[in-house]
Amino acid sequence: MPAEVCRQCGEVLLRPDILERVQEVVWSEVAPKRTASVPVYDLAQVKVGDRGEVDRSCFPC
Repeated sequence: MPAEVCRQCGEVLLRPDILERVQEVVWSEVAPKRTASVPVYDLAQVKVGDRGEVDRSCFPC
């Protein structure tokens, strides 16, 4: 899918028309072509470790 990616931080940005199309497909009753397993994190329980704070120097990109 077409997207813009920040060269500094790697954040992926979708155009509004692309995001709307993705939402239409996800909310439709069409079965997915395939599925994938992804890790899920509970941000309320995750503690910041040695990695420190998030670099916000390019926000907003």
